[in-house]
Amino acid sequence: MSMRWLSGLSAAALCAVLLAGCAGGGGGTASGGGNNEEVELIQDLDGYEFVVAQGSEYGEAAYPEKGQSDYTDAIIARNERVQKQFNCKIRYEYYDPQTFYDKAHTSIMSGDKFADVMIPCLFAFGQLVFTGDLYDMSAIPQLKMNEDYWDSAFADMATLQGKVYGSNSQMTNWIRESMGVLYNKRLAEEMQLGDLVGMVKDNTWTWDTFKTLVSKSAKDLDNNGQFDENDQWACTSANYDGIVPFFLSSGKKIFRKGEGDRIEYALSDSETLSALVKMKDMFSTPGAMYRPNFDYNKIVKQFVDGKCVFFLNAAFSSGLRDMQDDFGVLPFPRGDYRDSYINTFGHNAPILCIPTTIPDPEKTGLILDALCKESAAERSIYLNEQGTAQLRDTESLEILETYIIPNTYVDIAIPFKTMTMDLYNATDCAIGNPTIMDPKAQSVDLIEAYKDIAQTDINDIFGQS
Repeated sequence: MSMRWLSGLSAAALCAVLLAGCAGGGGGTASGGGNNEEVELIQDLDGYEFVVAQGSEYGEAAYPEKGQSDYTDAIIARNERVQKQFNCKIRYEYYDPQTFYDKAHTSIMSGDKFADVMIPCLFAFGQLVFTGDLYDMSAIPQLKMNEDYWDSAFADMATLQGKVYGSNSQMTNWIRESMGVLYNKRLAEEMQLGDLVGMVKDNTWTWDTFKTLVSKSAKDLDNNGQFDENDQWACTSANYDGIVPFFLSSGKKIFRKGEGDRIEYALSDSETLSALVKMKDMFSTPGAMYRPNFDYNKIVKQFVDGKCVFFLNAAFSSGLRDMQDDFGVLPFPRGDYRDSYINTFGHNAPILCIPTTIPDPEKTGLILDALCKESAAERSIYLNEQGTAQLRDTESLEILETYIIPNTYVDIAIPFKTMTMDLYNATDCAIGNPTIMDPKAQSVDLIEAYKDIAQTDINDIFGQS
């Protein structure tokens, strides 16, 4: 392996730098207990132990206890039903997302059963694909992946050279990572920005509209002719995990599938370069983009303190619970090359995948498909619960359900873009640096400098010439 390639720990360390204020992960094991619900036995798997390796939850992750919330109670009940349906035992093991790849890869390379299903973050998923640790899910007929309870946007991204290396369902609760534009309602009213929700509904919520709103949202509160944390900014971003997904709302891609499903670096075509110039120009007026040098805590504080109108971030963010002003959630505005809004992700979104060392693919497939099917009803429970706990209004919940979640797209680049420093420079830096870091930088210069080596790295990752 070339020295340019980052080791699992190095890649995780790079992702940690970009992380939107997440704490370190924890570990533990647990399984669902019994209840008195009558459940029909579908197939007797003779007590098979089905292991879920959870590697996408930051903090002290552990199996939920009954009574914590309606949503966690639904998870427990789902697992208990499936255990009865197949006479099996479901056990969860928890891993720090930043070290998940190394632990999974080491175990899989030894030939041991690491798990039946893994739930890594997208950045670890990319590493698992590269090192050949994943089973082709399309080769397991028990996985009914055309059913509605499987979320096809992730499978579309993870279908490479005819094999499906990952997919998703409500089992991972991937919707918690859905992205959007958060906005301070008080400031939006004071700045007379108009009916933002109405703009979304009548399809006039576009890049051009957003540019106009950004240009009139900043305010030099101390009248010193300079913008700092004491002033009101128009917008801020969850570092690259905000601005890179925002770019995808243009309708252009970072990586694309070309002829014969060849993966290609897509930032260098003329329309994409035009979109990047337009995005930079959108945030070029004084006070347009608050840029505290990757300090996510400062980014959140500026928004929470009521000194920033818009925030490009995950819709569900625990860091906003103490915010005094009410805020709402909007989709990313529609760019010139899209007919609809878009929901996309940073590298911390979870995904389902299966290690190559599963001992019995049939049993793995039966249980996993049942878990995904049973989990579908949990989405509305989670959204209604979080609509009360984290969102401030029913409008934002409606926006999520109607305009954000149904329009999910996962760019092929997201799991792989931090695997080498050259790819990182050719993707995150080329897209985001001129907007959220260095206003003097130009995307076209970074893309021109790195496009060839980026394609070389892509060829190495996907085994293509």
